[in-house]
Amino acid sequence: MKTKIKPKTKKRSAGVSERKKSVPLPVRARKIGGRAEQPSEALALAKRVVAILEEKQGLEPAIVDVRGESNVTDYYVVVSGHNIPHIRAMSDEVQIQLKKDGMVCYRKAEKAESGWLVLDYVDVVIHILLAESRKYYAIEDLWAEHRRPE
Repeated sequence: MKTKIKPKTKKRSAGVSERKKSVPLPVRARKIGGRAEQPSEALALAKRVVAILEEKQGLEPAIVDVRGESNVTDYYVVVSGHNIPHIRAMSDEVQIQLKKDGMVCYRKAEKAESGWLVLDYVDVVIHILLAESRKYYAIEDLWAEHRRPE
């Protein structure tokens, strides 16, 4: 008796309507000239991030205002951590707390072993570094002439 072998059929890729719907951008609902409509929302987000990082004992958190100078973001938040588990914990806590507020991270680079984690919330980009890495790369010095919001 011969057994029939079913020919393999190719699975069709999901159509546009079946694909996972994209998550809306965190703060920027619409772009106007590459900047947020209401910069106060971006600054409020940056201050919220600093508060979260301070709760996790982040070292020397700083907000750098790069509106009008950077096409990437409006604010950078830079903070240091004691060791790899500490910077990983800060990154996780920021993502958890902001997700509770309805904001999801747009992009992230999370290789803690490098000593530098980056969370991109579009209008605010968060750099979480080991203290040695922060001193070596001196990110804040790149934007030294830019104001730091109160």
